[in-house]
Amino acid sequence: MRRALALLLLPAIAFADHLTVTADRTTGQGVASHFVVVERFDDAGVPLAGPTLPVRVSSSSASAEFHSAPWFASGWQDGGVYTLFIGTGATQARFSYRDRQQGAHVLTASATGLSPAVGTITVDSTLVADGFEGSVLMGDDPPGEWPWIQITPGNPLVFAREAAHAGDAGLRQIDGESDPTMTGGSAYVGFFGSDVTAPIHFRGWLRRRSTVAGPTHVLTLHGPAGPFLALEVDSSGLLGVSGNSSAGYSYDASTAIIEDDRWYLVNARVAGLGTDAGTRAVFVSGFEPLEVPVELSGFALRSAFLGNTWGAPKTFSGEIHWDDVRMSTEPLGDTLRADLPPTAPPGACIPATLHLYSTLARVDATAPYDVDVRVEPPVHRVADCSDAPVSTVRLAKQQTSASVWLLGADAGTLRLSMSNPDFLPGEASVVLRAEPLPRRELAAGCACSSAPAGFVIVLLALRRRRTGAAHAALG
Repeated sequence: MRRALALLLLPAIAFADHLTVTADRTTGQGVASHFVVVERFDDAGVPLAGPTLPVRVSSSSASAEFHSAPWFASGWQDGGVYTLFIGTGATQARFSYRDRQQGAHVLTASATGLSPAVGTITVDSTLVADGFEGSVLMGDDPPGEWPWIQITPGNPLVFAREAAHAGDAGLRQIDGESDPTMTGGSAYVGFFGSDVTAPIHFRGWLRRRSTVAGPTHVLTLHGPAGPFLALEVDSSGLLGVSGNSSAGYSYDASTAIIEDDRWYLVNARVAGLGTDAGTRAVFVSGFEPLEVPVELSGFALRSAFLGNTWGAPKTFSGEIHWDDVRMSTEPLGDTLRADLPPTAPPGACIPATLHLYSTLARVDATAPYDVDVRVEPPVHRVADCSDAPVSTVRLAKQQTSASVWLLGADAGTLRLSMSNPDFLPGEASVVLRAEPLPRRELAAGCACSSAPAGFVIVLLALRRRRTGAAHAALG
């Protein structure tokens, strides 16, 4: 799953040596970007190699940070002017950018004797998104999504079909030793952040395999005061959430049991970073969500690590698989839902709204990409149900919903089921029944001209009989 292309604005320079500055992808809020490239060209538009050229780079954002590469945890330059060098005989130089402020930020590159070049880098809410289908590291060619990978002896980390929940590959971490005296046990991918305090949302498909014994952490989020959220699985498969806080370390067990050779959609959320009113939460498919209050004053996201980051004691032996992993500062959908009216007449064309729902954030979430939802029964795309029914509905990228219509049949309950391999399935229903007229309408109808003729005649006859009897009594 590739990140969106960032908008590139080429400098309006003709017939002169010039620079360009190119950011080929968006980057996440407060996390390191892929390499931004500054390149030197001659007047014919051909890359130009020359003597060492100092280049000054600045951003339109006051919260910009610069570094020579995305895999550094420290040493980032705050704002101002960042200087890099296109070396002797080279045509380009590159750097990494990060920014806690979302939006489109203008980068300006300038050098003595050359007109400035401008380009735009876009910062959005997606901290990382990877299905492990291609390159993994940002330094790879083509670049992947992660700036950092850690592998210790005896614990290989590979990206292979054996670990795929969907598609061709997933993250496969193999721990072959279970000796608690070993200093190994860690194998993971990770990234570094700029002390982000926005809510952090995580989702991914997790599987354990060939587990022999021992606990292990499968996801860890760190801040200046240490890890503040860790998902750990004990030797029985019980998943818990733990971490440091202003009040010290705490651990809370969920009800989720991660059995071997089964895939689980795992969702985690931490909110209230930097405050005493924080929460840690986890939701695993098939189990009830767990949410616990926690004091997080002084905590912010500085790094995140996915894989076997820690085990105490180091007795875990087995495999950990992750696939379709996402982390964002905005809610991530996990479950398909539909809104239907509670009742409708038989044969009606019934409106329905399909959407993705975030269980932990308790709100609808935007689609991270075009999500094709399989529906049963087939639905219609126009409000009178006059078109041909379809069995697949697309939730468009960055949209929260899609509108469809169902054609009702006989009286009874009509159920709409929804599925997509990346999300939890959903079902909604509507009761089809003919609604009786309200009692007041029936009462009004008895006095109107539409009443049965025989009924009116009987009433008139009774009236005449009573009138005649009254006259006889008077006479």
